[in-house]
Amino acid sequence: YICGYQIEDLVLSIPSEDSFPPYYGKATVSNNKIIYTASNSFTDADKVIYKISDPNNPEVFSYGLVYLSKETACNFEITQDSVVVNEEFTQIRIDILDNDVLCE
Repeated sequence: YICGYQIEDLVLSIPSEDSFPPYYGKATVSNNKIIYTASNSFTDADKVIYKISDPNNPEVFSYGLVYLSKETACNFEITQDSVVVNEEFTQIRIDILDNDVLCE
């Protein structure tokens, strides 16, 4: 519920692109979800303004804002490991990735 309304009863829309355009792409609505398509000029960030309204009462509405940003590149980094063991050890488990930065 949002302010007593069920989400599926509200209408999601993108205001006129002349008034509130995304700068580096296009935003549309499909099945009450925002679809953002970046243009060739998209470099690292954009924003989309959307409107949620009651289809039965045009006076009930609110605007929202979504910030879009590109994920920064991960710098894959392996750190040297070292283990000290005593003379009596026979087996050891070494978690060599615990101190490394691995990108997902």
